[in-house]
Amino acid sequence: MKAEIMGIGTELLMGELTDTNSSWIASRLPSLGIELQWVSIIGDDLPRLTEAIKRGMERSDIIFTTGGLGPTQDDLTREAIAAALRRDAYRAARSGGKHWSAISPPAARPCPNTTSNKPT
Repeated sequence: MKAEIMGIGTELLMGELTDTNSSWIASRLPSLGIELQWVSIIGDDLPRLTEAIKRGMERSDIIFTTGGLGPTQDDLTREAIAAALRRDAYRAARSGGKHWSAISPPAARPCPNTTSNKPT
């Protein structure tokens, strides 16, 4: 299985923060039988991020993303994944629009959470 990791955030791209997540993920993939072929850092730019995800979907079996999921306006990972998959990203109604819902195929059904850590 071929994989790639995308570190997302302009702060990573500009060297303001060090991407330690990618190396942590990369160190664990061989024991799972996953061959890492690409590691990229992409800034907070929707067209570039969408293009990177599309390219990753063409060349890899699995893409790991890290970063770009915070509450600020420049965190565009959800929107880029939705655009690459040609799906809509939307805020979950149950959270009063505060949290993003997962993007899933039309036939997908959520699994019940039977653990004791259910969100309240």
